[in-house]
Amino acid sequence: RTHRTELGIPCLWPRFDHGDIPLDDRHISEVYHNGRIWPFVSGYFAIAAARKGRIDIFAEEMLRLIDLSEQKGTFAEFYELDKSFPDKRRRQLWSDTGYLGMVYQGLFGMIFEVEGIVFSPSK
Repeated sequence: RTHRTELGIPCLWPRFDHGDIPLDDRHISEVYHNGRIWPFVSGYFAIAAARKGRIDIFAEEMLRLIDLSEQKGTFAEFYELDKSFPDKRRRQLWSDTGYLGMVYQGLFGMIFEVEGIVFSPSK
């Protein structure tokens, strides 16, 4: 029942109507999370889907995030719903880790325990 867009799961949905507030740095705190795609959120969502056996959702979210990262050859902090992002929001390591989390924990099923790493690949 979670709302997903063609680009992935948005952060805060439905979007709040902020009227005519411009999407610039002076007003970013007012619209920062509003309906945008955040790769680390996509990562957590995809990992949860994989752990619950929803490989279809996991695969869709992973492919969507790969597509977004290929737009300008980087993982941005967030993406607008038209796939754009401000240039100074590019190369965000926490967004990279959202993707890596999908690979390690979702695809490979890695679970880190005191005794070692358990693998339970998605099928």
